[in-house]
Amino acid sequence: MVATHPTRLIVDLDAIRHNTRLIGRIVGARTAIMAVVKANAYGHGAVPVARAALGAGARWCGVATLPEGVALREAGVRAPILVLGYTPPALAEAALTHDLTVTLFDLEVARGFAAAARAAGAVCRAHVKIDTGMGRLGVMPDAAPAFIDTLQGLPGLEIDGVFTHFSSSDTDAAVTRAQIQRFEQATAGRAARWRHACNSAGVFGFAEAHYDMVRPGLALYGLSPYAPGPPGSVWVSELKPALRWRTEVAQVKTLPDGAPVGYGARYRCVGERRIAVLPVGYGDGLRRTPHNMGYVLVRGRQAPICGTVCMDQCMVDVTAVPDVRIGDEAVLIGAQGAERISVDEAAARMGTINYEFTTALLARPAREYEESAADAPG
Repeated sequence: MVATHPTRLIVDLDAIRHNTRLIGRIVGARTAIMAVVKANAYGHGAVPVARAALGAGARWCGVATLPEGVALREAGVRAPILVLGYTPPALAEAALTHDLTVTLFDLEVARGFAAAARAAGAVCRAHVKIDTGMGRLGVMPDAAPAFIDTLQGLPGLEIDGVFTHFSSSDTDAAVTRAQIQRFEQATAGRAARWRHACNSAGVFGFAEAHYDMVRPGLALYGLSPYAPGPPGSVWVSELKPALRWRTEVAQVKTLPDGAPVGYGARYRCVGERRIAVLPVGYGDGLRRTPHNMGYVLVRGRQAPICGTVCMDQCMVDVTAVPDVRIGDEAVLIGAQGAERISVDEAAARMGTINYEFTTALLARPAREYEESAADAPG
């Protein structure tokens, strides 16, 4: 048995299930849910999250790359998996072997997949991506009808779905509705089993675009797709954050007035200070620069980060926190006593967004998974 380092991430799988069921209530039984678990489920752990979401009613999983899909298959996930990003034709054999649905938006790439499928005596399932205003991957709307028709005529390919991605569903309703209109015009009269467009903000704000399936990512993890401030949807308040990040105090020392703390001596004590060293740093995903997350919680109080965050450690000022000792819990994300640090708050102090904060959590902190006996797989 490998010992667990004190710095670890605790993921509440009951929260994942709650959020999946909440999304199911919003979209209704006729609309399927694709659980987007790319980037290691936004840092939460792809395999446990995928299993929890599928157990709570999701029908698909979405990943960014073929290796992410293969990892789910090798862990025993049998639900349909869509690779949302670019998959080179050289990986067609792996896609077929692992029964992964690929995204197509280029004719030559599509022909490569069709040829590989014919050579294997198989059929490659694919969804066509349409760029309705994101300026990212996708065939342009005016070219989409002919593109879809051409692909449907290629032996070895099965065009199972068509989709687009919203650029501004969290900020601009007019832009989003224009994208919806382009998508509907581009796909009119072309049969596909699955039409999908909505990300998390789309789920909350654009019921007319729920179509056959929605693709929530951030909301699965209990995080809001909207900027901090008044919630963009009444449903957001019902989301349950799934992540807690904790470590423990490794040392406590008293430093005199003017003493330096950290690399470059960028911080110097003003007056005598009590400094606690924590075994967590940017090697775990705690950003070093240009802004750190400001403070952590120790004994239910805020303890400011002082000095430059190191690769494996950081230092916090516990002068105002009585009786701090080695082994005391320090919370980076989550609640301790009456205090709480949310991902949104920490990300804002770092000058970034909640998406980047969680996906930047590295592999070193062990993930631990909590769930009630009632919701645990039988």
